Amino acid sequence: KYLLATDISDDSFDFSTGWHGRGQFWIAQQDPNDADAGYEVDGNEDNYNATPWTNPLVYNVTLVGKGANGQGGTAGESTRGMQLRRGTAGTYANHIVLGFGTEGLDVDNPETAARIGADSLKVTSSILFSNAANFSTDGDGVDDEGVFNTAGWGNRVVDPQLTRPFDRANPDFRPAAASPAMNGFATPPNDGWFSSANFIGAIAAGATEWYKEKWTRWGG
Repeated sequence: KYLLATDISDDSFDFSTGWHGRGQFWIAQQDPNDADAGYEVDGNEDNYNATPWTNPLVYNVTLVGKGANGQGGTAGESTRGMQLRRGTAGTYANHIVLGFGTEGLDVDNPETAARIGADSLKVTSSILFSNAANFSTDGDGVDDEGVFNTAGWGNRVVDPQLTRPFDRANPDFRPAAASPAMNGFATPPNDGWFSSANFIGAIAAGATEWYKEKWTRWGG
């Protein structure tokens, strides 16, 4: 819980090869001049159908790319918000993905798409906004926009109204009180590990900015 990734030169959150962990309240703020994906999630890179599948359970995440509409910084940096590939499964709920320079969501490989059909890969109650493109059109045969708009998943392309998400010296990732991020959320599992959260993203409107404790290092 409560992870903050700033100025990562590669992928902010990168997991693969059968990881089954849990996560909640994660924030990534990327360097507009040196970054890859917000998420890079893989199965087994040698065999996309190998088991165990990568199958994490992650709630309440805010992924911030290079700038509004994916602009600013260096060309070719801060690429994809969420790249899910190589046969991964997993549940990703209550995510905000904004400001990436290529696309917000990229689901790659037929083996990954097959997890969706098996109801093992889900992106639910999440928001994409202000990416250079919200969905990949890379011609790999996966309809990323169709995946995002799967019936019952409750995803939206809408402004989450975050306060200062791209400010690298003094960011504020909280949504406005009337933000769409304050409704339409998925309730985290009541399993003794997840915390209650009635909002989308890593922090609620008006909440204490836990990411500004003394351990934080900002890139601006």
